[in-house]
This record gives sequence, structure tokens and C-alpha cells, in this order.
Amino acid sequence: MEKQKKTSTFLLILYGIIFVLFAVFIIQNWQSVTINFFGIKVEGKSFIVFLVTFGIGFFSGWLFKYLRGLGKPKKEARKEKGVKYIEE
Repeated sequence: MEKQKKTSTFLLILYGIIFVLFAVFIIQNWQSVTINFFGIKVEGKSFIVFLVTFGIGFFSGWLFKYLRGLGKPKKEARKEKGVKYIEE
């Protein structure tokens, strides 16, 4: 039971550090920015622009991996198609 308590305390400290770093990031990037992409102008707080850009990058990486995996057969199917040796 003691080990679970230490893990929970460690996670709370880790979450606290992440929260503080995120808060500092937001405070330091509070100014407004304008982005021009193919004639489309978007204005917003820079930390929101960073987070949206990160989200788009994460999603596009996931989508690429997903689409790349569609053409490959499943592991079970590949094993079944493998060469089988029969003893005589």
C-alpha cells in the first residue's frame, strides 16, 4: 500500500511541475500575432497559435501512420501466409 502512495505523490509533483511550466509558457507568450497563410490572415494569442500548430502536427503524424498501416496486412495474417515446413 505504501508504494502506491509514493507513486501518487510522485505523479502529483510531476503534474504540478508540468502545470507551472505550461503557465509560464502562456504568460511569456501572451502577445497577439498575425499569421498569413495563402492569403488567409488569422490573428490570435501566440500560445494558442503554438498549441494549434502542435495539434495539427500531431494529428498529421498520426494520420500518416494510420494511412500507411492500412495497406499492410495484420500481424496475424502475415504469420499465416508465411512459409510452412512440413516434415516427411
